[in-house]
Amino acid sequence: MKVIDTHAHLWDDKYQCSECEIIEDFKNDDHDNIMIAVGTNYDDSVRLLSLDKKDVYVAIGIHPQFARKVDERIFDLIELNKQKIVAIGEIGLDYYYGDDYKKEQLILLRRQMALADKLDLPVILHSRDASQDLLAVIEEYPKVRGVVHCFSDSLEVAQKLKDKGFFIGVGGSYTFHSNQQLRDVIKVVGLSNVVLETDSPYLAPVPFRGKVNRPQYVRCVAKAISRDLEMDVDDVINITNMNAYKLFGVKNEDK
Repeated sequence: MKVIDTHAHLWDDKYQCSECEIIEDFKNDDHDNIMIAVGTNYDDSVRLLSLDKKDVYVAIGIHPQFARKVDERIFDLIELNKQKIVAIGEIGLDYYYGDDYKKEQLILLRRQMALADKLDLPVILHSRDASQDLLAVIEEYPKVRGVVHCFSDSLEVAQKLKDKGFFIGVGGSYTFHSNQQLRDVIKVVGLSNVVLETDSPYLAPVPFRGKVNRPQYVRCVAKAISRDLEMDVDDVINITNMNAYKLFGVKNEDK
């Protein structure tokens, strides 16, 4: 059965192969698999837009780590290519290393949320140690929908996101022994607002933890969820695939 990896990066020093090999391996897993390849900066986004690969969709944006010096060309790039992208992302807030440039991150996030509102595009949000500020910004843009990828917050935050029509992205960290909180969240909120992801090359799931993550490992996440929820793995995949269709409008197609 095909799977959808809703969050993968194609260029990183961790990979020791080309983006074409990453995509090819994913398609060898199942030729109908779908990937959303995500950008984090202007150069990344330009490279993504040059891709012409079957069932590889593109999201572009500026990650909060680049908030101190924003490449202003990203805003025109998004507008000019709004028909080619399925979301604005990866954007968001990251206070893990402190909030010394919190103001710049918030300004950048609001600019990209406003653009998503204008273009009627979903967003892919990064949130680390910043859930309350992120929820406050989401509140400012009630028409914008999206996903908080690599979700790592509390049940309360998950329920608030669900109430606002947002999805949560669940990846390899779900399988980590230390991450009982996320497993507990999923048991309560269920799968109605969950999409699967890898965030490859990061956060490889068990049994690949500590290795370079790959998009096809998203199946490991589905299997772990199926065990915990006592569901058939195909049902987990089908529900989360349908959620991805709903959020991003992706489908298999010939290019």
